[in-house]
Amino acid sequence: MHDEGATSEQLMHEICALRQRVAELERAEAQRKQAEEALRQSEIHYRTLLDNFPDAIFMHDLAGTLMDVNQEACRRLGYSKDELLQKHPWDFTQEKPREGYAFVLEQLRANGQAIDDSEHITKTGERIPCEIAMRLIVYHGQPVILSISRDISKRKQVEEALSVSETKYRRLTEMMRDVIWTLDAETLRFTYVSPSVIHLHGYTSEEIMAAPMEIALTGEHASHVRQLIAQRSAEFLANEDEQDARYYCDEVQLRCKNGRLVWTEAVTRYARDPHTGRLEVYGVTRDIHDRKRVEEALRRSEEALKEHHANLLAILENTEDIISLRDREHRLVFFNTAFANISRRLFQRDVVGGVDILAISSEAARQYWQPILARVLAGERYQEEFEWDFGDGDVRSYEISFHPIIKDNEVIGYSEFNHDITARKQAEEALRASEDRYQQMINLSPDAILVQVNNRIVFANPAALHLLRVTDVRDLLGQPLIALVHPDDHSLLQELLRQVIAGQMTSAQQDVKIRCHDGSISDVAITSFPLTYHGQFAIQSIARDISERKRAEEALQQAKEAAEAANRAKSVFLANMSHELRSPLNSILGYAQVLQYEDTFSAKHREMIHVIERSGKHLLAMIDDILDLAKIEAGKFNLHLSPFHLPTLLDEVKAMVIIKAEQKGLSFLLSQDASLPEYVEGDHHRLHQILLNLLDNAVKFTSQGSVTLRVTTIRREAHRRASLRFEIEDTGVGITPNDQTRLFTPFQQVGDVTQRTHGTGLGLAISRSLAESMGGTLTVTSSIGVGSVFQLDIPLPEIISDDVPQPVNRIIVGVNPPVPTILIVDDLAENRDVLAQLLTRWGCQTLEASNAQEALRLALQMRPNAIIADLRMPERNGDTLIRRLRQTPELQPSVIITSSASAPHSLNVGSDAFLPKPISAEILSGLLQQLGVASWRYQGETPSAAPREITVNLTIPDTWREPIRQAVTIADIQQLQEIIAEMNNSDAMLAETLRKLAHNFEYERILRMLS
Repeated sequence: MHDEGATSEQLMHEICALRQRVAELERAEAQRKQAEEALRQSEIHYRTLLDNFPDAIFMHDLAGTLMDVNQEACRRLGYSKDELLQKHPWDFTQEKPREGYAFVLEQLRANGQAIDDSEHITKTGERIPCEIAMRLIVYHGQPVILSISRDISKRKQVEEALSVSETKYRRLTEMMRDVIWTLDAETLRFTYVSPSVIHLHGYTSEEIMAAPMEIALTGEHASHVRQLIAQRSAEFLANEDEQDARYYCDEVQLRCKNGRLVWTEAVTRYARDPHTGRLEVYGVTRDIHDRKRVEEALRRSEEALKEHHANLLAILENTEDIISLRDREHRLVFFNTAFANISRRLFQRDVVGGVDILAISSEAARQYWQPILARVLAGERYQEEFEWDFGDGDVRSYEISFHPIIKDNEVIGYSEFNHDITARKQAEEALRASEDRYQQMINLSPDAILVQVNNRIVFANPAALHLLRVTDVRDLLGQPLIALVHPDDHSLLQELLRQVIAGQMTSAQQDVKIRCHDGSISDVAITSFPLTYHGQFAIQSIARDISERKRAEEALQQAKEAAEAANRAKSVFLANMSHELRSPLNSILGYAQVLQYEDTFSAKHREMIHVIERSGKHLLAMIDDILDLAKIEAGKFNLHLSPFHLPTLLDEVKAMVIIKAEQKGLSFLLSQDASLPEYVEGDHHRLHQILLNLLDNAVKFTSQGSVTLRVTTIRREAHRRASLRFEIEDTGVGITPNDQTRLFTPFQQVGDVTQRTHGTGLGLAISRSLAESMGGTLTVTSSIGVGSVFQLDIPLPEIISDDVPQPVNRIIVGVNPPVPTILIVDDLAENRDVLAQLLTRWGCQTLEASNAQEALRLALQMRPNAIIADLRMPERNGDTLIRRLRQTPELQPSVIITSSASAPHSLNVGSDAFLPKPISAEILSGLLQQLGVASWRYQGETPSAAPREITVNLTIPDTWREPIRQAVTIADIQQLQEIIAEMNNSDAMLAETLRKLAHNFEYERILRMLS
């Protein structure tokens, strides 16, 4: 019994254990079924998400065998799912070598993901641009590649359109030589400046836009431009409603980066920016400094607008697209991180699964989205572009799409995809802005712009209509450009267009005449260049009206010819007047010199003779002033530089001025700086002339007090060059500020009429011109009732005293034997008598003839040693006489000297020297001595050492030979001095040698040097 009980108990225990095991198996089976159901639900969610994803999704192993695709992939490529799974990704993706595929696998292994731009090839062969994002994942225990392909056709279209617009805009502006700019009228900062600005004044467009407006303006013009902008901005704002296209044209002086000043012309218009609404100044600036050489119409420039679109691709959790799944009650079933982040900004809270999105949205949002979502739940797909304002100034654009989720032919919910299209919108806006700016610039351009396609005009801007006098653009469209050109210029324009079409030139320019619609003719400068217009090859021509420039050039030429004719007439007049005035002066000054040798006159009579001589010299100085002014104005004035003793010059000036000062009861003071150089090199005569003019004026306009001449050294420079200052101070009436502005004007005399003295009004004008030609300055300061100070600053090279020959004063008391016989030929008896008196007193024998015939008879009869003949005589002039004398063998030994009050011109017909009128006894005696006619005897002096013979071992360059020969041949002393002064720059030693020979009248030695 005991054993039976134990067996029964054991059996019951096993039955309980079996029951427990069965229960465990039942629980395990239930858990397995639950897991299978959860897995099945997960697979449903995954498949729903996959099939409703807007991008194509591909899953394949590392060998490229497709494992799964979504509906979008089948739809896009045109294959069924079974067909697609039989293909390799290479079959429908843009051709890529196997090496490239291997490189992609390496990227995936290294980084876990890769992004690539490619093209999908559909079943029909169509190519679709796409952006493929690949990620390496583990699926069912093996590594697979998950690829998401996004259609980027729209983005490519926008990029292509933007590129075409930018190219067209850039090519147009880069062809323009003028500077195009826009300026914010409020901030006065440039918002755009074309690159060609660097050619205008050296600054880059970046430098101009980064700096204030005044960077390239001079001070005066900067203030003026600011006032203009303020004034015109106010006018625009006051009349904005009825504002028409008003242009302004201003000339503005710019300061280049290198400091050079350049004048420009700015054409401007005021208008509001179509996008920002701010008032801007639109301008075109052109260089008018070299208008005659400007041939290109516009400078090519424009800063290209660049917009970069960045669409970061990712999948599911890693995508930037906002993705969510919702049930029919709008509760969240699934959402990605991007959705969570955007919801946090929109709703100011974190969202969780199961939340009703409509319930937490605003009332306005619910009213907007409920009817749309109702249509989606009815099975309709929906897509639109939408803006979200996040409340912090960040407004972004999205492309939002809803897709119904259908299971067993029943809509169980919907998916939402939000793609950020802000970048695309900005690109489209940039494209519109580029097109608007391009069109606005074309319309605002002051130059005519015409576009030809297939030799027919297809576009003309408003300036072209204005230039051609056309009111309706249809009158131009369809015409060839050459039909608008004058027939005489057809060949020019055809050649220009041929070169552009053939690609020989990127642009070509030509000046032609055009026939306007009203029949008038205008001159224009046409610049043509190729471009693409709506996908076709075209030629754009920019025409600028240059009629005013042509008329100005013609007027300038006529004015130049008239001025040259007037200048020639003035030269002839001055030459004639000089001769007519110098002829009587010859008698006056000649007799004055003769009478000085008389010792029978009383002191009173001698003073009268000095008065006559001074008055004659004063009149001669006035004539020389007029001639000097004419030379200065004609640019033919030259300085004659030579060493001179500065203290002697100052003493000479003092001696001449102190007498006049004492006659008026004035004191004259000469103050010399102890550091003054003793010898300097300069134009002794001109410096003497300036100082005497200034001191004479000071004495004239001073009634009491003093006149002071102060000479100081203001600085010493290198190469022994000193700058000297001469100050002439008086205690006279003073000069008013108004008179000071006219003080240095030719033929102007200032001050009270009762205080003005005789004169031409040329002294100060000539003095300033002489000072400037010597590299110096002449200024004045004055106070009414106190006096005036004239300040002359002149640079003068310092000379060592040993290098300067010392002058010797000689007085002729007779002639050494044999006594020369000299024939004097002049139609005026007083001129003959002056010469005869001088020569007789020196011991010479003289003969006189009043005409050429008488002179020829006397010469043959008496065989004179020298003949002095006037050039201007009635019947036969001096030239004819000289030719006859030279043609007579018996008279060959005679020396012939021509004399005239006009410029020398007759050595080429046989004369040996020229004697200017009025006659100077010193020049006359020097000529006779140099030509070997007379050997003078001197007394009343201590002779210095005889002058050294000038030894010439120098060669005159070929370029100087003929000019020197002509000057020596015709005895044109002034021309010879000018040549020597110019030669001094290249060969100082040769110039100094020739200067000494000319000074000693040794013309034969100069001619020997030439031979």
